[in-house]
Amino acid sequence: MNHKMKNGILFRLAARVPFPAIKRILLQRVFRQNGGRLQDLLCLYNSRFFLYKVEGVYIPDETFTPFLSFQGQLDKCKNESLYHYIPREGDTIINLGAGIGEEILFYAQLAGNTGRVIAVEAHPEAFKVLQQTVSLNKLCNVTCVHAAIAGEEGHVSLSLDSHSYDSTSLNTGQAQKQIEVPALTAAGLLDQYCPGKISLLKSNIEGGERFLAATLTPEQLHRIENIAVACHDFRFRKEGHPFFQTRQLMTRFFEDNGFVIQTRQTGIDYLDDWIYGSHKK
Repeated sequence: MNHKMKNGILFRLAARVPFPAIKRILLQRVFRQNGGRLQDLLCLYNSRFFLYKVEGVYIPDETFTPFLSFQGQLDKCKNESLYHYIPREGDTIINLGAGIGEEILFYAQLAGNTGRVIAVEAHPEAFKVLQQTVSLNKLCNVTCVHAAIAGEEGHVSLSLDSHSYDSTSLNTGQAQKQIEVPALTAAGLLDQYCPGKISLLKSNIEGGERFLAATLTPEQLHRIENIAVACHDFRFRKEGHPFFQTRQLMTRFFEDNGFVIQTRQTGIDYLDDWIYGSHKK
């Protein structure tokens, strides 16, 4: 049996073992065989989420993986939300749809001690993992907010996807399981947490990006310098629900409010639904 096959067997065994301590020991060996070093592994919510400590940093991920690195995750972030604009020291960043904190590590590092990151996540379990990511990495410049972005403040129902928290959206009537969570408008969020300049507004909220257009005021939009908005027409094409058809709406909204918009043509559906822009001052 060759080295690659042995490593594959060891990884499959680590994935199946129900005991976190044993899972960690087995995965540490797999990481070493793949040229990495796993310092710690936290298995959360019955191993639905993981926090991998590599290079002194706790990196969150929803998948059980045989290798993960800070640079690899940063490169992924730069190919998605940071494709158009790389934050700088002192920046204020609004992260709508912060998930379990996959991007927060990089936003916080780039913004530095004089910058701020407002991380907003609706999914209750993902939000708790986000808080752990922030706490374990001592990200003092990050504020976590548990809320969905909606058309009005109060509470809304989320449709929960059993496969990935990433697919969680406001209730479209297509999921069997729903949960009620706090709701904020985008305008209310900015008023409460960020009354000044916003260097980057990033949004990836599964169709909820339409509520940016519904509630942001001209004054607030003037304070936003750069945007990175994940639209979800690819979900409309797959699932057929018009709630996810937002790309044209968001493009027109930001163009009408003084932004120069940039898009991509990679051939990868979810990447090509991102829109990026900078405000013309």
